[in-house]
Amino acid sequence: KQKKEAFLKRVKNPSFFLSIHTLIFTLLVLFGLFARAYKMPLIILYDEAATYLDYCDGGFTSFLKILNTNNHLMNTVLMKISIITFGNDIFALRLPSFVFGFTNLLLIYYISKQLSGRLTALVSTFLYSSFPLLIHYESLARGYSFKVTFTLLLFIACFNFLKKPSEVYLFIISFISSLGFLTIFSFLFPFLGFLLWIAYELYFRRGFE
Repeated sequence: KQKKEAFLKRVKNPSFFLSIHTLIFTLLVLFGLFARAYKMPLIILYDEAATYLDYCDGGFTSFLKILNTNNHLMNTVLMKISIITFGNDIFALRLPSFVFGFTNLLLIYYISKQLSGRLTALVSTFLYSSFPLLIHYESLARGYSFKVTFTLLLFIACFNFLKKPSEVYLFIISFISSLGFLTIFSFLFPFLGFLLWIAYELYFRRGFE
C-alpha cells in the first residue's frame, strides 16, 4: 500500500511528466538521427556527384558558380569545408545536410511547442523524424535540408516580428532570407508566402485600428 501511494504521489508530481516528456522527445530525435544516418553510406546519387565534381573538387573558386541553379551554394561551401576537415569521404559529403536535418528536428519541436503546447510538439517531432521523404532528402549532399532550416527560422522571425515589430526582426528576416536564397533559388516560394502573411496581418491590423 505504501509503495502504491508513493508511486501515485510521484505520478502526480509535475516533474515526473516533464521527465517522461523529455525522454520521449530524446527518443524521437535519436530515431530521426538514426534514420538519416542509416542512409548516409548509401550510393551517391547523380546530383550529389555533380555537386562534388562541378563545384567542390576544383578549389574554392569553383563553387562560386552561382548562376547555375543546380549549385546549392551554402551546401556546397559547407561540403567543401567538411571534406577539408574530415577527408574525401561520403560521410563528409553528406555531413552538412545531416547536421541541418538535426537542427530541423529541434526547430519543429520548438515551433510546435510555442504554437500548440508540448503534446503537439511531440507529435510534430515524431511525424517529421519518421517521414520517409524528409529522411531521404536530409541524408543527401544537397541543399534541401538547408532550405527547410531557413524556412523554419524565417517563420520564427516573421512570427516574432508580427508580435512585436522592430528593425531588429526586419534585419533578421533579411539575413535569413539571404541565406535561403544563397542555398537554393526555390526558397523564393516560402519567402513570398511569408511576405504575403506579413502584408496581410499588417494591413488588417491597420484596418481595425
